[in-house]
Amino acid sequence: IGNYCAIDPSAQIGSYTVLGNNVIVKEYCETEYCVVDANTYLGPRSQVWGAVIGKNCEVRAHAAISEGAVVGDECSIGAQSVIAPPLPGFCSSISKSIFTLTSPLGIGFVDVCR
Repeated sequence: IGNYCAIDPSAQIGSYTVLGNNVIVKEYCETEYCVVDANTYLGPRSQVWGAVIGKNCEVRAHAAISEGAVVGDECSIGAQSVIAPPLPGFCSSISKSIFTLTSPLGIGFVDVCR
């Protein structure tokens, strides 16, 4: 745990969690097996499991970042978002192009396979 972190007493900082300097962890946030770099905000009831989060990020309320996901510096993850790692086999089968997924609610998502 880095210098000047603010961790709510109800938050659960689990095994093998690394928090950089000035990280804010709000109520009922859960972390385990993850790295959270400096000046990052983890909102209420957010979950970070086995992921890496860069510097100066915001993870809003009820967001979940899954094992293997990597969030770059200065990213903002909206409330109730779910961030999962890319699907390597699927990405290679579409020749690294851009594809669009549509949720059952009709909301479009765009992802780029690298």
